[in-house]
Amino acid sequence: MTYLGENLLPKTDVVVRGEAAAPMVLPTGAHVLRFAVKEVLAGTEAGKTLLVVAGSPDLLPPEGSVAILFLKRLGRGRYEPMGLIDTMGRDAKARISTLRKYLAIEIMTGAAEKRIALRDFLLTNLESKDEFLRWSAARELANFTRRNGAYLKAPHLARIRAARSRGKAKAFLSLLDTSLAQAGAPPEPARKKASAVDGGPAGPEYRELRRLFERWKKVPVKAVERLDILRRATATWLRHSAPLLLDALDDEDASVRRMAALQLGEGEFTSAEPALRKRLSEERDRDVLSALIHSLGLLKSQKALPSILAQGKAADQVRGAAFAAARIGGDLANEWLDGLLATYNRETEADRSIRRLVAFLRSEAFTRQEKALAEIRKRRLR
Repeated sequence: MTYLGENLLPKTDVVVRGEAAAPMVLPTGAHVLRFAVKEVLAGTEAGKTLLVVAGSPDLLPPEGSVAILFLKRLGRGRYEPMGLIDTMGRDAKARISTLRKYLAIEIMTGAAEKRIALRDFLLTNLESKDEFLRWSAARELANFTRRNGAYLKAPHLARIRAARSRGKAKAFLSLLDTSLAQAGAPPEPARKKASAVDGGPAGPEYRELRRLFERWKKVPVKAVERLDILRRATATWLRHSAPLLLDALDDEDASVRRMAALQLGEGEFTSAEPALRKRLSEERDRDVLSALIHSLGLLKSQKALPSILAQGKAADQVRGAAFAAARIGGDLANEWLDGLLATYNRETEADRSIRRLVAFLRSEAFTRQEKALAEIRKRRLR
């Protein structure tokens, strides 16, 4: 199913993680080293030290290094290396965890279950902040979709496109383009023009804002240009920027979506609440999710509260969800904040920090802070 499952595992009897001794060269030209086994990842091997024999040193790890070897049995305790994975350096943990998952998928019995498990694992890694995981997933997706493109439906293709919009390296983008093509993805529709964006408000004082509206309607190709339009418009004319921000909420670039989500809350555009809720249900980018939670909290969206609290189960969203819950209020919000106190009850700094946050959110200091921030937002809208 995986690339290593197709190309490496059929030639492999055992996969082991261990430490390499100094290699030796025999008179026959063979390269030999002893490998101290720390863990057997696949196959069966009871020996604690293996003799690894290779025709060249390319698949032998350096002396003293910890590595994973894919080995073909030559005899009792003697193996030939078929593959090597370095487990030293900053990506070691990610390499090992990825390999473990691939091996676990390969031994699954159901063909469909295998494909679904691999697809979901790769899409999750493609959205990771870890560069190794993203690249590994992109390479594996290009291999997976050669034969299994039918397992990627519209939501999965949308996640690949979202990852592509955040990528920069040409090789990375090429891998994702290959995956999309092999999965039979239809051409991505052009970013829709802002149907709600007309010429802008009348009056000479809004001349510059009308120019920004015109620039936006031409759909600038570069995300940095679209961000510049939003920054300029909201810096001076926030109260008139809702059409731009609503259109930008579905932008292909996460940084543009994030700014739109934040400013719709800062502008207290209650009419944008349904659009923000819809975006919350679809969004995958963690920073954009934080912005959506923030703004829906400012808008006191009771309808969004269950989704916000569900997002708050993740460690990176718990604080934002807590602020939103306090702002929205009600029985459900209070019960969830009580649950935070019960969950974060250990004497660690992280748990104490959450308990202090809940105490602050239920204090007069928080009420005063909210009033002060509301006044600041009102001044921006004048």
